[in-house]
Amino acid sequence: MDSKDNDVWNDYSNSLMLYERIENLYNDHLIEKRMELSEDIMMGIDYIYDIFRLCKESNVFLSFNGGKDAVVILHLFRCAYAKYLKDMNIKRKKPQLIYFKDEMNEFPEVYQFLNESAFMFDFHISIIKGTWKNGITNFIENVQKKYQITIIDQLKTNSIDPTIFYSTLAFINGTRFNDTNTEKLQILNVSSRGLPPYLYVNPVFYWTYGAIWTFILYFKFNYCILYDHGYSSIGSIKDTVKNEFLKCNDCYLPAYFLKNWNYERYNRIQPNDK
Repeated sequence: MDSKDNDVWNDYSNSLMLYERIENLYNDHLIEKRMELSEDIMMGIDYIYDIFRLCKESNVFLSFNGGKDAVVILHLFRCAYAKYLKDMNIKRKKPQLIYFKDEMNEFPEVYQFLNESAFMFDFHISIIKGTWKNGITNFIENVQKKYQITIIDQLKTNSIDPTIFYSTLAFINGTRFNDTNTEKLQILNVSSRGLPPYLYVNPVFYWTYGAIWTFILYFKFNYCILYDHGYSSIGSIKDTVKNEFLKCNDCYLPAYFLKNWNYERYNRIQPNDK
């Protein structure tokens, strides 16, 4: 196989079909008879689509942590990217996914789910060791170095591609309003001063716990197996236990059985609880 073919996105057709299915459901108001959720789904796709328009597709990254919110973002991202490629009529390169790997503290089930998802939907993966705070600056600097090398190579051949000068990177995340340290966040955010400039986009920021699971279950998307065993929110192995509000006799129910959504993060251990 030609090496150039390795960069072609093999999931394009399936992702476009998913977009068209969601669009039809939106138009017919058929998603669980909840028009507000169908609107949220289309708005999420539109947010990501417009980020592709603003930043160029090679500068847009799906930040995937393997959680339930990231599952939703993954599929909204697929839809937006496929629609964008179709509308722009450009080369169907693989979409880009980044994962911040905390080897000492991550659940192995989460990392396994990441690899399964990236393989199934044909994403190019960049593994970054450490946390977002520690790894994002180095990642951006490495991307910028690659652009500099590309520009130099193009100067040598006198064949400058003007799109190489799109400089703003954007990261699509699954952060929601009830996550920790989100008081100053909204759907579209700019990086803090002192950090490299980038956009931090949270298309499902205002989604509820119930909306997340309605979306996942309606479309029968895969999710991390931990959610079937009493985990309603997943962080690191240091700060995550099973949710007692999912306990039923001697076992635990799946996460989507949680009745009171206010207890979504009840299983996340706070520093003062240790």
